[in-house]
Amino acid sequence: MQTYQEIEYWYVLPSIRGLLAKELQNKGLKQNEIAKVMHLTPPAVSQYLKGKRGREIKFDVQITNHIKLSANNLVKKGNLLQELNDICQSIKNHKFSCKLHKAHEKNLPRNCEVCRR
Repeated sequence: MQTYQEIEYWYVLPSIRGLLAKELQNKGLKQNEIAKVMHLTPPAVSQYLKGKRGREIKFDVQITNHIKLSANNLVKKGNLLQELNDICQSIKNHKFSCKLHKAHEKNLPRNCEVCRR
């Protein structure tokens, strides 16, 4: 059985990074600048920008807008760790995490609420 934390690590975080990288590029940052802001290597950023990584999850409008707001904050020298934490918390608050967990783990109890805590 996959825990939600494993799903978050393998699918959610890469998808968040992919959207963040694309938003930062849309704001005029170059690949090397994006890498510095996101604490990634330039080749990793390239993978996200080309859609080779982080394309597994399509977020709803609310979460996508939160990611765009986080990109704005990062351009203004925001804190990456804080932004990632806020996005992940938003995903849990909007119960999107439960949908993801149920989609990736078929053996969950019907009334599972672990992701919501």
